[in-house]
Amino acid sequence: MPLTAPYGSWKSPIRADLLTEKSLSLAEVLIDHVSSEIYWVEGRPYESGRNVPVMDNKDVIPTGWNARTRVHEYGGAAVAVHGGVLYFTDFKSSRVYRVDKAGDAPVPVTPDNPAHRFGDFAIHPTHPHILVSILEDHTKPAPADVINTLVCVNTATSTISTLAKEADFYASPTISPDGKHLAWVQWSHPNMPWEASQVYIAEIAPTVSSESGALETFAVSGRPAFVSGSDESSVSQPLWASNSSLTFLYDIHGFYNPWVYDLATSSARPILPTPVAADFADPAWQLGMHQYDFLDPTTILATPIQDSNTVLTLIDLPTGEMRPIASPYVDIKGLHAISATEAVFVGAQDTEAFAFVKIKLEYTDVGPVSASFTTLKESSTLASTNPDYVSDGQEKPPCIVNVHGGPTSRAAPGLNWTIQYFTSRGWALYRGRELRRLIGIRKDYRDRLRGNWGIVDVDDCVAAVRLLGEQGIIDPRRAAIRGGSAGGFTVLASLVKYPGAFAAGNSFYGVTNLAGLSEDTHKFESRYLEKLIGGTIEEVPGVYKDRSPLYHADKIKAPLLVRPQFPIYLPQLHNQIFAELMVKEIREHGGRVKYVLFEGEGHGWRKAETIERAIEAELAWYEESLRLALVPDLDFDERAWNWKEQLTNEPGGGKGGRLD
Repeated sequence: MPLTAPYGSWKSPIRADLLTEKSLSLAEVLIDHVSSEIYWVEGRPYESGRNVPVMDNKDVIPTGWNARTRVHEYGGAAVAVHGGVLYFTDFKSSRVYRVDKAGDAPVPVTPDNPAHRFGDFAIHPTHPHILVSILEDHTKPAPADVINTLVCVNTATSTISTLAKEADFYASPTISPDGKHLAWVQWSHPNMPWEASQVYIAEIAPTVSSESGALETFAVSGRPAFVSGSDESSVSQPLWASNSSLTFLYDIHGFYNPWVYDLATSSARPILPTPVAADFADPAWQLGMHQYDFLDPTTILATPIQDSNTVLTLIDLPTGEMRPIASPYVDIKGLHAISATEAVFVGAQDTEAFAFVKIKLEYTDVGPVSASFTTLKESSTLASTNPDYVSDGQEKPPCIVNVHGGPTSRAAPGLNWTIQYFTSRGWALYRGRELRRLIGIRKDYRDRLRGNWGIVDVDDCVAAVRLLGEQGIIDPRRAAIRGGSAGGFTVLASLVKYPGAFAAGNSFYGVTNLAGLSEDTHKFESRYLEKLIGGTIEEVPGVYKDRSPLYHADKIKAPLLVRPQFPIYLPQLHNQIFAELMVKEIREHGGRVKYVLFEGEGHGWRKAETIERAIEAELAWYEESLRLALVPDLDFDERAWNWKEQLTNEPGGGKGGRLD
């Protein structure tokens, strides 16, 4: 029979070491369109977090190499493959390397220059030694001086020539099947790619060797043709449907819907007869996002996000007819077609974590399309429930509000083992899915953050606790809040603005000082705060200070766990100083705070030992702060009393954590 025990004190089979031993970060999927071989990239915590391309369950690159790029800082799309030859950016050297056969020693194909970063490759279809890539030049490392260009790389001669340089940023280069046209996405400051971006197409002018006849390089012929996008709308993920038509995703009607551009008429049109309230793309935080593909020249397999879940959908290009496909996968990324009836993707189910999946479609003359699914790389099979315990029926569970990063991102559905680590111990965990079911992730919802970061996100988190408490789902007096990066900022801002709303907090690599972020961030985000805060630091200095948790640390009364861990946007020492100043201020005003550093980590934890120590420390912090494990035999009122004491650092003081 199940044991009766207070929520939060249950013993769980999901240990921290099992999370890292059995879990992989599934970075991306690739198809070799010459051989139809499937490749994928694994992020391995047990190998210090390195990214490894895999084909036929064999590592393509040797131990010690890491297929990862820092273009736009967040990287993505560090690998490309054609005819069995794999190209990748090595994280340590930033050079591009070629591997002719799995296990071979990588051969460098770009000059040795640690200031140059490469990523997001397009391989020429008939001259595969020619790549198109983004080149991010950090010769002058200040964000305003970093230069992003679109370049042509001759991997046989290690020579580089510039194709486009007018914009501040480039992404998604793609070459037409006949090799005659190049398309790409570009945007400029102060915009992020999901705020305002454009698609361009240019004709390729080749330079051929007079001796060998091989393509040496190519240039853009004439002025690139504008396809779509504006200063108030954005585009994403261009793909060639044929030599004369290009598809892309466009949010002009509020959601990213598919469009097509015809080269012969120089005109673009929506593919769907009527816009649908579904996003066919996520915000482009990383390079190489691939959320639809062509099964054949007139059939698209897409993954629109509807009511929070991803829905596999067929689209007929000429008519725009949509046909959903029954699927157990609620979140899908990295979709690539193999043939007219087969595709692969990374998918998560409500009861299974992310796995590499192959889908085979079966058509009939009438009725819906059916599909079969094959897992290519097994995901973790840990138990996701805890049948060994029940509560006494007299209490509601404590709750953790999990704030995603970004802040322009989303908390995707599907089984998440970090969440299960807590819920299997009797915690409730809120990650915002109920809210998204009502309003989606459409453009106007993303735009709510404009000028309001640190306000609407904070209010939403507190409102969620109040609503769940009123509905009798959780005990609102025993709610904790956690988040990393931008989510870590929201944690700190919530504890400042609503000192009695949360019983504990956990901020990992979170923003503490908005002025410091504005001054020292990398180029990609260097002007993002102008939109999020409502102006530059010179224009609204008071707003930057008012919303920086560093300057209001004295208001933080809830027990706080701080793990700054050298965020992506600040030099290590600079960020550590900000975090330590805030910790010092909290302690001087009677607050309770714990400060932890993990050596050798950057933005996001990649090493198994760090991930394990971090989650164990977090659980122990909640248990201690909320007295869940220390006093499990107390009755409800006594538990509330002890919670008050921890919250206010004054015996019997405070308002019991209730909202004013």
